[in-house]
Amino acid sequence: MMDEQGDRIGVVIFKDDLPHFDGCFSLHKSYIISNAVVKNRNLSYFSAHPHFEMVFRKNTIVKEAPTPIADDNLNFNFMDFKDIDINVHAKDSIDVCGILIKVKQSKIITSFKGGKKDVREITIVDKDYCSITINLWEDMAQH
Repeated sequence: MMDEQGDRIGVVIFKDDLPHFDGCFSLHKSYIISNAVVKNRNLSYFSAHPHFEMVFRKNTIVKEAPTPIADDNLNFNFMDFKDIDINVHAKDSIDVCGILIKVKQSKIITSFKGGKKDVREITIVDKDYCSITINLWEDMAQH
């Protein structure tokens, strides 16, 4: 695998999990990957990345990106959690980076219009130990 800067990324898939990912990838395609574990690489084995590797398990979700992901599509402007103002950013997408510290079970709620929606609450913490709680909806709540 290769990231948007052209750096190779080592991926580990254990023997029992291999059938789950058979035929999952094609050359020159872009993918959205969730539920993979990024960790320090095991120095006992060769890896394409000098520091980290991504470990896929049966619960890792791989979906082809609807449009190819290119450098010009990835413009991040990470915010510290303490700088997020719900009154200012309620309708905007913002970029954050943190460590997941709590995941609640997903649940089904009834919206004001009577529709049923899956929701899951997660809590993440940033480098300054400031935490925020986020609601994930529908597909994101299920995975």
